[in-house]
Parts: sequence; C-alpha cells; structure tokens
Amino acid sequence: MREFFYNSESRIKFEVEDFVGILSDFLGLWSNSGGYESESVKRRKSLRNRICRIEEIEPREMLSATPYEPPELINVGVVFHEDYYVEQNYEDEGGDTFYVSWYGGADGTTLTELVIDLNVYDFSESLYFFADHEQPKGAYNTDPFGFTVSNDSEIIHSSYSLEGDGLLTKLTICFEAGKFTSGKQFIFKIDVNSYSNTTGDVESVLGGEHFKGSTIDAKFESENYKMLEVNGTFENIYDVPPELRVPLDQYDETSGQRNITAGAIEQATERQIPKEGSISGYVYKDKNNNGQKNDGENGIADVELTLWVWNENDEIYESLGTTRTDEQGQYRFG
Repeated sequence: MREFFYNSESRIKFEVEDFVGILSDFLGLWSNSGGYESESVKRRKSLRNRICRIEEIEPREMLSATPYEPPELINVGVVFHEDYYVEQNYEDEGGDTFYVSWYGGADGTTLTELVIDLNVYDFSESLYFFADHEQPKGAYNTDPFGFTVSNDSEIIHSSYSLEGDGLLTKLTICFEAGKFTSGKQFIFKIDVNSYSNTTGDVESVLGGEHFKGSTIDAKFESENYKMLEVNGTFENIYDVPPELRVPLDQYDETSGQRNITAGAIEQATERQIPKEGSISGYVYKDKNNNGQKNDGENGIADVELTLWVWNENDEIYESLGTTRTDEQGQYRFG
C-alpha cells in the first residue's frame, strides 16, 4: 500500500477504501453502473484519462534582407564655354556658359551643391567672376552681367553665392534635395574675366588655357547613403563619357584656332557609403494567423533574438549580437 496520509486513522480508512476501489475497478461493477467509487479509483481514472497534447507554434524561419550591392561610381562633368561669337568679335557682350551634368550613384542620389573655385595664377593675374558692381569694370568698360539660368536648363537652382578676397573667385550653387538627379543637365551663365594685378587691365575673352587649374567640389546626397564629395580640376584638353551631357572639347591643336572650353570631368574615387541603420520590429501573439500585428494582439516581453550575417568565405552564419524585447514586445538592433 502507498502512504499518502499523515495519521493512522486516515491511513486505515484509505486502506479499506483502496481495497474496495481496486476490486470495483477490476470487476467493472459499481463504477460503470453509478455505484460506489472510491477516491483512489477516481485518482487512477483521472490519471488514465489525462490527455497530453503538444501545442504547435508557427514555423521559425531565417529572415534575410536583399543582398547589398554597392552603387555605381558617380561621374560628374562641368564645362566652361566662352561663346564663340564673343571671341570672334572680341567684345564682352555676355556671360560665359557653364554646363553641369552627372550620372551613376545609388537610387535617389541628387547633386545638392556645386562649388567652382577659380584659378589664381600668381600675384600678377587672377580670374574672377564679373558679377558684382564692386568688381573692376569689364572689358570696354562694361557693367557686370550677373548670374542667369539658361532657358534650356532642366534644373533650377535654389540659391547661389559669390565670395572672395577682393575679387570674387568662388561660386557656390545650391540645389533643392531630390531635384538634380542622375542624367539631368544644368546650364547657367556668368562672366569670367582675367584681371592683371600689375596693370589693372581686364581680359574678357578666356580660353581653356586660361581657365585650366580652376576646381570644382560637387556634393551628392541620398536618403540611405552618407554625403559624398567629388573634387576635380578643369583641364584644357578633356574627354567626355557619352553619359555626360556636356559639350565636347573644342580644342583644335592642328589648326591653331584658339580654344574656347575647359572641362572638369571627374569620377568619384570611392563609392557611396550606406548610412548606419537599424532593424526593429515586434514579437507578438498572432491571434488570427495573418502574419500582421493587428489591434488587440499584444507583444511578448523578454524574448531573446539574435542577428546573424552570412559569411560567404566560410559559408556560415555569424552572430552580430543579441537583444531582448521590451514590455511591449518591441526589439531593435543598432
């Protein structure tokens, strides 16, 4: 006999009932006909009829993001063009024309700022933007022409500024984010002159030889990538990739014709770098099994999650760290 009770009186009672119950259970008498059923019989029947059920849970899957593919290198071109008719007439009748275009980069990338810094040869001669009445008079005593955007331009700038130490030698053009996208073209006019620091003479008609050595600084931005700068230098002789919508080099070395263009055609030295991001979500009880967190589906707190990355060289998954859900069932990596 098994002992479950603590005093002798109870023990005697249990032994008697247990004997009757075993006999009744064995013969199938009173328990099946509604007769006497001892406590021990009830206990054995409850154990015998207990159902052990394994609860199914939703499948566990390894989630993965789209494999990262580095964006194309950014290529930018800025060309200075001295209008040919101006050169033929030797008259300062209008501003010089600049063409700006770029291609490549990640989706959503835009050119947001362009800086053109004119070359200062030495103490005797300087290039400057002839766009302010505080500057020396132009050739033939003309007034400044200012900054204008060509009617053929596909882009409108948001602002521009000129600065310099005495002479205006630096032009900054800003574009609204999301506007100057890959493949588009910006055309503007502003006059560039050469000033002699010794004689005070002004040369209004410039060629590539004068303009070479000037520089550009182009800034590109994207929602998902860090800002990237592309720096370049104007050259008298340059090649233009077919994707850049800027004039070709007009330099003709054989004919002796004076050149009228200079180009800064540059490719970025590095690819855009993704911004630091995060992965977040919820662990919750999906009552309707629709795979979405709906109202009334509470999050599950204190669940441990591990973030893995695939190592292609070793062909294994490597852990990047673990985190736990908060009281609302939300988790975050990064």
